Amino acid sequence: MKHELAVLLVLCTLGCSQQSDKAELSYTEKTAVAPTLEGELHQNGEHGFSIRLPKSWGPISQDDLARQGAAVSGPELKIEYIAGYQVLTNDLFVHPFILVRKLPADAMPKEKIKAVRQLYRDSGEQIARLAEQNAGLQLNTEVGVPVLDEETGIVWLKFQLDGVDGQRVEGLMAHHYADGHILQFIAGTTTIRGKEDWPVLERTLRTIKLRAK
Repeated sequence: MKHELAVLLVLCTLGCSQQSDKAELSYTEKTAVAPTLEGELHQNGEHGFSIRLPKSWGPISQDDLARQGAAVSGPELKIEYIAGYQVLTNDLFVHPFILVRKLPADAMPKEKIKAVRQLYRDSGEQIARLAEQNAGLQLNTEVGVPVLDEETGIVWLKFQLDGVDGQRVEGLMAHHYADGHILQFIAGTTTIRGKEDWPVLERTLRTIKLRAK
């Protein structure tokens, strides 16, 4: 899985794109009622957010997150995870999971999302090829154009790529903007597991709340 993450994170650093508009937010249809889960509310005091985890999920240790970040980092791109969550009975970093990064706000300026949509589309294939080249892999990567939810201020972004084990990997990112930075929540699973996992993963992403200032 570390190779798939390497391609994905290079893409998200360079910019993200897609060849078409269809189903841009297939996992993020708006709901009239806030989602609820039966799991535990996890508070991250250091980074100022809370997330309600599904039943049987828990946090990944900081040591394990640091090792995974080092594994997917390269000479020109250092990856650091500030938090991560997964099914407690699974091996580490086995889908489904949610990883969290802290990025500078200018990595994806919210005020420019609408203005640059055509640029993202037009440059998509070139960006995907460059990301795969930097990661040393060809994984048939597709990343959707960023979509701003005007009501919540969250920027959503979806992706798919081929896993090195032959399985197609798909994911959804929720970008929360606060205090000059972005908290990027990355939810991922395999296409085979998608029907089972996505209802839970999407609801989990929608429970995230930033600490009021």
